[in-house]
Formats: sequence, C-alpha cells, structure tokens
Amino acid sequence: DIIYDGRNPMGIETNNVVFFINKDDSIRPVIKLNGDFTKIQIKDNKLISFQLIKSPCCTNYVFKIEDYEFNNLEDCYRPNNQNHNYYKYSYGQLNESSFCVSLVSQYAYVMKTEFPTKIDNKGCLTVTTKTYLTPKPLEPSNVDFKEDGLAFHFMKNKAISELPIGTVCQVLTEKKDEKGNIYCFVVLKNNETGKNYMNGIEFEQYGWVKKDDLK
Repeated sequence: DIIYDGRNPMGIETNNVVFFINKDDSIRPVIKLNGDFTKIQIKDNKLISFQLIKSPCCTNYVFKIEDYEFNNLEDCYRPNNQNHNYYKYSYGQLNESSFCVSLVSQYAYVMKTEFPTKIDNKGCLTVTTKTYLTPKPLEPSNVDFKEDGLAFHFMKNKAISELPIGTVCQVLTEKKDEKGNIYCFVVLKNNETGKNYMNGIEFEQYGWVKKDDLK
C-alpha cells in the first residue's frame, strides 16, 4: 500500500526501501531491503518487480545491482543482516514469507565504471588471449593485483580482473578510443580468485574488454 525510498544521512550505503501494507487501520512493514530504486514495475495496481542499486560502504569500491520479483512464494529471498541472524525488527532487513519477493539476478561493477548511453546487444564473444576487464574503454593504467583495492579511488583505469582464455562475454555495445582501438562493454561471470578484485562474487560483472582479444 505504501512504498518508501529512504535516504539515510549516516551514509548512502545504509539507504533502504520499505514496503508497507495497510491492515486494520494501521500500516506495518513487510519488506525492507538496503539499496535505492533504479526501476519499479507496477501493473493493475500490483507491484510486479523492482531493481535496487546497493552502494559500497566507506572505502569499498564495488556497487551491486539486484533484481527482485513477486513470482514464487516458495523462493523467498532471505536478507542476511549484520549479525547473520534472520530477524524481523523494524531497524533490520526483512522479507516476510506471506508477502515476499524472490531475488532473480545480481550484477556488480566497480566505482568509476563508464556505462554506455546506448545498448546494442551484439551477442556473445569468447576471450582468446590474456586480457583485462577495466572500468573504462581504454588500455588499463595498472594491472598490479597485489595493490589494495583503494587504488580504484584514484587510478584512472585500474584493471578489475585478468580474464582467463575461454571466458564468455555478453557484448552490450562497442566504443572506439582516440587511437582507433575498439572496446566492448560486456557483462560476464568470472569467479577466478587470483587476479580478480571481485573474486568471491558469484554473480555477473560489468566492464570493458579490448575487442582484439575476443572472438
């Protein structure tokens, strides 16, 4: 009945959205999740789906995008609160089983990622030689994976990860740099743990890859 998109002065990473239902002349929260709305779908006065962006805390550098749908009450998303317990207090995240959403997809990108203004969906290409996923359509300015991730805050185009040969990339669009090199804006899944600043993230990641290294 009521949808709240909150802004927390303590920090953007603590922003949250809350869904309330009206019952017996009072409202109560049934869903509360961290993040900010990027889109929401309503049909016939019913909420169908929504997307949230979750900003990093403090000196972190990874942003997350999550898609939720009201499609399966048997697959309720269970938010993990800071103390790793699932609780239903007004100050914690919650997702009531009687009125719940399912988490259907997750994506991640690092700060300073340059997003294209137009998506062409050019199909899938495969990495054929060692290459790097970067925030911008340029040669990487740094490929030292021993550095602290704080480098993303001040380096122009620090490599996010080294992509193994055989990595499949969904190409969303292309862009040419000043030297005539073509870079592809891609979404991919890379769970390599060695040279990867987003290792351990089990969902798809956005970034740029040099087209010459794809086929």
